[in-house]
Amino acid sequence: RVPGEVGLVSELKREYGDDVLLGSGTVTTADEAKATIDAGAEFVVSPSLHADVIAATKAAGKVSIPGSLTPTEVITAHRAGADYVKIFPCSAMGGAPYLKALLAPFPFLKLIPTGGVTIATAADFLKAGAKALGEGRVGPPRARRVGGWGCRRDRPRVAGLRGAVQGTGRVRAPGALPVPRPGGARARPRRARGRARLPRRADALPTRRDRPATAPARTRF
Repeated sequence: RVPGEVGLVSELKREYGDDVLLGSGTVTTADEAKATIDAGAEFVVSPSLHADVIAATKAAGKVSIPGSLTPTEVITAHRAGADYVKIFPCSAMGGAPYLKALLAPFPFLKLIPTGGVTIATAADFLKAGAKALGEGRVGPPRARRVGGWGCRRDRPRVAGLRGAVQGTGRVRAPGALPVPRPGGARARPRRARGRARLPRRADALPTRRDRPATAPARTRF
């Protein structure tokens, strides 16, 4: 959540129109939900469970994503009309294994883990049954400060998460991604494996490798 979030949603809606799917987060009251929806939000996300926020969001015909953690909260959010349920903070409960355990008695739920979702863990969450992933380190206002949407600093993270969701390519941790160097220079190449061979002495005896390929066969007496 950022100061002036309603104005920011309205500004982004005017600037990008239907090219970007906008939503609001950290919404805890029905009034906040209505204000952000009027500004252009298509979905409303909460860190906790609030029945009035779900009701206001559904009344406006938008997607409701309340936050929950325990099995009781999760099923309560679903029965209140939530389209998806955000599991927060999922990492504090064990990450992907906890998500899988929640879905065991409730396989019909649409869960979105947040907290602990990285390029390295995205595939595990998806395999555990996540319908979507919540990763809050990409986008405004940070992206707007450092160079706009799709800025260079965020591209590796976005590409890695997209690859995990689509099931294409290899999902790698941020530290394993190639880091561009100034002037377009690549990172230092890895050293070739194997032992380094030292030059042989001039008076060394010939080895099998030094023999000609068509050496005459030996004759036994």
